[in-house]
Amino acid sequence: MKASRTVSKLVSRRIELPVVLSAWGLSIATIVAATESPEAFFETIIRPTLANRCVACHGPEKQEGSVRLDSRAALLTIQKSGTLAPTLRGKTRAPESCRLETRLADTFDQWIELGLPWPEKATVAGADDRDALARRHWAFQPIREPEVPKSLAG
Repeated sequence: MKASRTVSKLVSRRIELPVVLSAWGLSIATIVAATESPEAFFETIIRPTLANRCVACHGPEKQEGSVRLDSRAALLTIQKSGTLAPTLRGKTRAPESCRLETRLADTFDQWIELGLPWPEKATVAGADDRDALARRHWAFQPIREPEVPKSLAG
């Protein structure tokens, strides 16, 4: 009986330590990313999250709850109303599947505290938009015979 308690304590400590260290490492990585460059912070964490988790329902075509999250101007409008942090934290009528995890919501809070850095020409496109752009890229076009230019010599 005593041996099984000792084993369970060791196992739980073996599990707890990596979890705590991982959480600590992620929070430190987020802070380091934010202090290095606000634009890099936006490009590596904020933009991908907005594109993958928000723009489908809160982008140019569709604005559920009259909320648009694909431009800095739209976010500033929400911020002026005092509802940006609750909106990003999912403390609105957003479905459970759309709410950000606590760690990611804390990262967005940090971004808000930084003043919502957003590179001047940056846009947030959803996955469908990126796929359409990729399909139009020259590298993904079918190979075809080019037209032979006419000779100027005659």
